[in-house]
Amino acid sequence: RDGQGSALLTACLHGPRGTGKTALAADVALRSRFPFVKLLGPDSLVGLSEQGKCQRLIKVFDDACKSPLSVVILDDVERLIEFIFMGPRFSNAILQDVLTCLARPPPAGRRLLVLATTSNRQVLELLGGAQAFTEEHRMEPLSLNEAHSVVQQAGDQAGLDYSQAAHALLARGEGLTVPVKRLLLLLRLARQELPEGETSVPRVVFDQLIQNSKLLPEGEDADERY
Repeated sequence: RDGQGSALLTACLHGPRGTGKTALAADVALRSRFPFVKLLGPDSLVGLSEQGKCQRLIKVFDDACKSPLSVVILDDVERLIEFIFMGPRFSNAILQDVLTCLARPPPAGRRLLVLATTSNRQVLELLGGAQAFTEEHRMEPLSLNEAHSVVQQAGDQAGLDYSQAAHALLARGEGLTVPVKRLLLLLRLARQELPEGETSVPRVVFDQLIQNSKLLPEGEDADERY
């Protein structure tokens, strides 16, 4: 922003689903206060043909290059390029346009930050996309202690007593990891179970919610699984 460093910075956030990759990318984009911020993900391309998706992608980057400071978020890249393991198959046209846009520096005097998210870095490596990024950051599920801290902070912000929920988490045993997105969903569900006027979430309620939803499905250990 201050004119120092490269005009183009590309960063990849990778890790298991639910670890907050999209949320972090969006937070970085908003905190940058750049005049142009655009998120491009599979949901924003629904209904478009392959050619239409390519045109939308190119337009986003063309528009970004018109602004002095821009952030583009490519969310869920493996789905963006329509990758599926059967085959494997993917859209080479979209992939090539993504790689071209990632390598194309903005015009002189302009700066562009590209943040991409993926739950399967291996796919990018396989297709030659991993090398397109100048920076990488792996997102990990929360440890039990980190999850305990998140629960306490969420309770403070909501004006609720989640202390029993925090104890329920710690009782699950060391070694358990918790995707932050799933944890926040459990807290939201626990809040809905409270009778009107009640501010303390009973441990039994949170225990039941944990049992009914796997915090980390078996075998989903890394971002090598889609």
